[in-house]
Amino acid sequence: MLNKCAIVCSEVDKASMIVRKKLIENFDFKETEEIFDNNIVFKNNQFKLFTIKENLVFADIVNNLNEDMIIFASKHSSKNGPKTLTVHAPGNWGKANFGGKNRTLSKTSASIIRNYIRNLNQKADKNECEVVIEQTHHGPTVDKCSVFIELGSREEHYGDEKAANIIAETIIEKTIIEKEIKAAIGIGGMHYNKEFTKLMLRTNFALGHMCPEYSLNELDFEMLAQAYEKTVEKVEAIVVDYKAIGCGEKKQSIKKLIDDFAKDKNLEVYRVRKILDELKTK
Repeated sequence: MLNKCAIVCSEVDKASMIVRKKLIENFDFKETEEIFDNNIVFKNNQFKLFTIKENLVFADIVNNLNEDMIIFASKHSSKNGPKTLTVHAPGNWGKANFGGKNRTLSKTSASIIRNYIRNLNQKADKNECEVVIEQTHHGPTVDKCSVFIELGSREEHYGDEKAANIIAETIIEKTIIEKEIKAAIGIGGMHYNKEFTKLMLRTNFALGHMCPEYSLNELDFEMLAQAYEKTVEKVEAIVVDYKAIGCGEKKQSIKKLIDDFAKDKNLEVYRVRKILDELKTK
């Protein structure tokens, strides 16, 4: 457990407020005399619970908090998506279309991302919802270690108290920095990356910042350096979804960038599908 952790919810986010409700109901949160963003702050023996007025992707106000770790309990939006429980780091590989700063990643924890997705997967009914990792996207830009844990994907899902309680339990139980993991940067693949999800469910790899195929035009040495430096654990590897890093000259350019950065930082490079295929033969 980190020393000082903040859970942040938003008044304008229905799913966020349902998670807040479950935290207060089930995990001994009590009102304090502290006020933040004109809302009462709640506290238990491990966490402070903050409620803000702004959408969480624009929550630059959290940089005023004193806590070491910021957990955003949020809705996940996808117009035609299934009920989904998801986790990701905040940050923008390119232009900041939804909060945060251009070409700026936030600090994150690969270990906590892995803990959360594994716990969600263990607790969720797979017949009712999908559990999957999202790659790094949107704001806010946060100076402290931060993670989004989300309930989606559509309006009819946001009020699901069972799913919200699973998220609340996961935050309380699994906001822990693990030592026996292999922290890595993920490169390539779709936004909802099932291969990276499987990797964290089946191995000790823990992916912090992940850059999807659609953002690879923004990827350069500087952005890889941010992903490396803004992971609180020591990054040991880069894991590549090699089938989804473009084709032709673009693919070769990305491969060279990865190899050059890995050599500079003394990192190992792995292909995610090769790891998963090898697991099938064991």
